[in-house]
Amino acid sequence: MRTNLDWSKHQHRVEIFKSDENEIRVDHLQIDRNRGLYVKFINTDDTLSVTGDFGNYIFCRPFVPSSEGYVSDHYWAEKLTYNSIQNFEQNDYDFDEIIKELEELLETVEEDYSEVEDQEAVKDYIDSLIESASQNDKLEYEYRAYRELKPDFIDYDFAPAYKKKRVSIQIVFDAFEEICRRIKEENK
Repeated sequence: MRTNLDWSKHQHRVEIFKSDENEIRVDHLQIDRNRGLYVKFINTDDTLSVTGDFGNYIFCRPFVPSSEGYVSDHYWAEKLTYNSIQNFEQNDYDFDEIIKELEELLETVEEDYSEVEDQEAVKDYIDSLIESASQNDKLEYEYRAYRELKPDFIDYDFAPAYKKKRVSIQIVFDAFEEICRRIKEENK
């Protein structure tokens, strides 16, 4: 879980509305009939709307519960920003996520850049990014990622730019996973 919201008191209720052309599924996570801590998922053929106590979000694809119960933040954030003007990010970089991805990239340089003669330049560039991200300094990281001399064969979008997500969207992602978990339990 991303947050410490306790979902144990929430009931999961499903409503399904059918017509000849489509089906709308509405999942509710709610404590009794209260509106506090309430999350409602309105799922159609091509969109998912999430409303309730944590804001309103529109995603450009329907929500299909995962059998593993896992929801990818980055995937759903991409689907949100593609068709929604809602701001799900804070203005600060998530340096822990950035460092994690950079360390993974560093481990795969020899494989990913096997055709490149100067693999040390790639490693040095990644090390430089890790060093600046470790300082938790947005300006320094941006300077090294986008302005400092980098190997010519590396694109500017190479440097990870994860931003911290607002608590409200993290709660929505937790609610996604809670619904997946409950559906999985019901199907056992």
